[in-house]
Amino acid sequence: MNGGRLQAIFELGIAVWDRNAADIELLLTDMVMPGSANGLQLSRELLARKPELKVIYTSGYSSDLFGSDVKLREGVNYLPKPYLSHKLTAILANAFQGNGAEHHA
Repeated sequence: MNGGRLQAIFELGIAVWDRNAADIELLLTDMVMPGSANGLQLSRELLARKPELKVIYTSGYSSDLFGSDVKLREGVNYLPKPYLSHKLTAILANAFQGNGAEHHA
């Protein structure tokens, strides 16, 4: 995909977010995305609009590669790939019970 198309998709996604933000409580995002955007940038953009948003990051790469910009804690706000459905269910349950998915990036 070229950069212009990726930017258009990103902007469309933000427009969809803006129309539905009141109904969205949690963002599950991959840390690595095509083009120049990444999950950390996306979460920061959405947290600026809705600070109470819960965020869970996922990636097939080691969390060590993402530096200290965000505190990734496996089972709390980070779900390494590949993952089984029970791991996804557990991290989502923890987030909605207030035991994880911190609101900061």
